[in-house]
Amino acid sequence: MSHEQGNIAALARDPHWLKLLHYTRPVFRSPKSDIISPDFFLSPMGRSNPEAELLETIKQLERSKEVYCRFPSRRRWLEKKGFTFPGQTCEAYLEWTRGNSVKSVSLIFASGFLGNPASYFGHPLLKFNFKDDKSPLDLMDTAINYGAFTPPDVGALPYAIFGIFGGYTAGFTSADFFFHRNNYSELELRDLWEYELDLSSEQVEELVAHLWDLKEAKITYYFFDDNCAYRMSELLELVIDKKLVSPNAPFAIPATLFHQIHEYSLVKEIKLLKSRQTRLKEKVATLNPVERTHLKKISMNVDHVQTSDFSSLDASAKSRILETSLDYFSYRQIGSDELVDLKAARRKLLLERVKLPPQKTDWKPLSQEPPHQAQRPILTQFSFFHSDRFGNGGSFRLRPVFYDLISPDAARPPYSSLTLLDTELNVTEERLWLKTFNLISVESLNISHTGLPGDGGFAWRFKIGADQQNLACRTCTVPRLEFGGGKAWEMTKSLILYAMIDPRIQSSYQGSGLASLSPSVAALITFSDDFRVNAMAARRYYLKSGNDSEEIFLVEGRIGSSRTWDMRLSFQEHIDTRYAVGVGLYW
Repeated sequence: MSHEQGNIAALARDPHWLKLLHYTRPVFRSPKSDIISPDFFLSPMGRSNPEAELLETIKQLERSKEVYCRFPSRRRWLEKKGFTFPGQTCEAYLEWTRGNSVKSVSLIFASGFLGNPASYFGHPLLKFNFKDDKSPLDLMDTAINYGAFTPPDVGALPYAIFGIFGGYTAGFTSADFFFHRNNYSELELRDLWEYELDLSSEQVEELVAHLWDLKEAKITYYFFDDNCAYRMSELLELVIDKKLVSPNAPFAIPATLFHQIHEYSLVKEIKLLKSRQTRLKEKVATLNPVERTHLKKISMNVDHVQTSDFSSLDASAKSRILETSLDYFSYRQIGSDELVDLKAARRKLLLERVKLPPQKTDWKPLSQEPPHQAQRPILTQFSFFHSDRFGNGGSFRLRPVFYDLISPDAARPPYSSLTLLDTELNVTEERLWLKTFNLISVESLNISHTGLPGDGGFAWRFKIGADQQNLACRTCTVPRLEFGGGKAWEMTKSLILYAMIDPRIQSSYQGSGLASLSPSVAALITFSDDFRVNAMAARRYYLKSGNDSEEIFLVEGRIGSSRTWDMRLSFQEHIDTRYAVGVGLYW
């Protein structure tokens, strides 16, 4: 160090130094780092004493090549403050950065995946875009992931319990982007949205350096707030000096991060990296009716390609059908018990395809919107209702996350619902009461988008929470656990029909017993981007009780597709009849 720069105590309070060490300042307490790995700190008091860690960092940077190369972002910051240190060559860091050749950084959104609770809300990744990468798909770029370190094949329930209450540690890991692209797009069928960030070369270098600082750091993981979205936002905040996710918010949601980087004009370019399922849907949509008929026959019996009916087609039609069929059988291979048969079918199709001349087809792209154009996740809704039993009243609804069946589908699994802590309070002149509280509600219609065997599956849903036993009472809110299974059919692009059976366990109310069964039929109708309606009719049968069955009807419509507001109209009948109109604000 050539000179002492200012007051060490003042430097130790510098916001940037606190960010580099990931210190937080609890109320009425001194700062403490969120990083729990002892070897991240050079001073024994470093986790709770920023000044002691600063002094030790300066001392060791002067004389230790190991520390010089291990913490490049600390060194860079101190050099900006006027400190100088003996130069060193850091071979491992140069290898990781390919000779400091990271040209830009992308933030990637992996769309939600309802097959795994850890992925319900989507997931962000960072990607280093290198100057020397010759791969057109950037598969050899480096992807940075933040996630919990969980045991292999951990179940959904243990994951939820440990994840919610801080039972896991988490950290940043790096791998070739190919690994994540294959896992998300090919195996989990999730589209990836790549947002190349508009950062200066200085900002890129600082971000890369800090990630090297963090390569072995461990942090306690909390599913709702201290998660991938929060830590990725914190990482970017180091170089952009803007808040992306509030540290005091009860939830950190990946989609919010993409809303914010777009609003701050931090995006240079957006690209869609299509999943295997999306590519198949595009190819099927491109085929004409005759070609789709042949595709359907091949999906049921691959030997159809040997028939005279197929042979009579022209070469262009055969090429389109065979290429779509190859994608279809690749799609079917995911998680299939018929892997050998499916691979044999693909070999037959490949042999037929190579007999034909080369052909480039312009496949019809699907209309999809990136995550920053989706509605914001937190809903506050104010409604007016009229009830035959209780007259006029008002309701207040708070849904911290995320979306329901009639929400716009931008960057979300289509025809699905995912809500958490969804709470609705009703009030009339006489009293205030809790109408509904859904701790968690997940629903997927799981429809077939192509009409081919193996595409789609059973519709399902589950709910944990409490709601009114029926609309005619105000003091009958009962805890309940509800599962449902059934089937959905895409009749047209605008009409989905589905039927479900919902077993339900609840606390007993006025002789209802502890269990019920509710078969239902429903229709989801999309009139336009701004108008979607869900209509449902059901009958609830209480098991082991003397109560008669109850009819339940619901019609709910959304008007508007703004990211920040919409209007909801509803009709409900369950013992009582109720009409409501409300305005929802999203933030």
